[in-house]
Amino acid sequence: MREHQAELVLPDQDVFNFLYGDRTLQVDDAVWNYDARYFSVYLLRSGGVCGLDWVMEHTVFLHFCGRQKLAGGRGAGGLRCSISII
Repeated sequence: MREHQAELVLPDQDVFNFLYGDRTLQVDDAVWNYDARYFSVYLLRSGGVCGLDWVMEHTVFLHFCGRQKLAGGRGAGGLRCSISII
C-alpha cells in the first residue's frame, strides 16, 4: 500500500476491489448504497419515482458521506427524514 499510496484514493475500497473485484456483482446503488448527497439526481433520473417515500421503502443503506450528516434535523442533499431503528 505504501508503494501505491498516491494511486489509492479510498485505500480500504481500493484494496477490497483489487482482492475481490473479479468476484463481486454490481448492484443498484439506489437500493444498496444510496448516496444522500445525490437525492435530487436520483429523483431526476427516475422521473420522480425515487422520492423520499420510495427511498424509505426500498433502500437498504443510506450513505451519508462528507461533512454534512443527518443529525440535528439537518439533511444531506435535500434528504430530510426521521429514521426509526427496528
